[in-house]
Amino acid sequence: MLKPNPKNTTKEWWWDKTWSPLAMRCTKISPACDFCWHLSMCKRLAENPSIKKDEREAYAGLRGPVMTNRLADPWRWKKPAVIATQLMGDLFLDSVTYEDQRAVMVTINGAPQHLLFFARSGPRTCSSSLSDSRVKSSAV
Repeated sequence: MLKPNPKNTTKEWWWDKTWSPLAMRCTKISPACDFCWHLSMCKRLAENPSIKKDEREAYAGLRGPVMTNRLADPWRWKKPAVIATQLMGDLFLDSVTYEDQRAVMVTINGAPQHLLFFARSGPRTCSSSLSDSRVKSSAV
């Protein structure tokens, strides 16, 4: 069981860091999505002039997901950490290319000191995307 980390860098008690290598907007899949924090965050990021134009367009839903300059972050973080991965979107949506999924998996494979987990917005399995990586998928 994961225990609280008093020195974590997020306000959440059970993970140490967040990592969203893709700029993207989720696809609404239910009425509950109208109350999702992700969509309000996307609106704010889409209007932020300090973010690159293609990333702003991805957050606004005007284009598909865009790889950001954060892809290699886990390689720079040497201290082992529990990392919430791609909370700003869903890495396994149909709009995310296999190449982008693979790039994220290659990064994860190169950072064995960390425990990374994904939050999913839909019920589809991600096992086919993860079949060639050390990542294990589990449903709760």
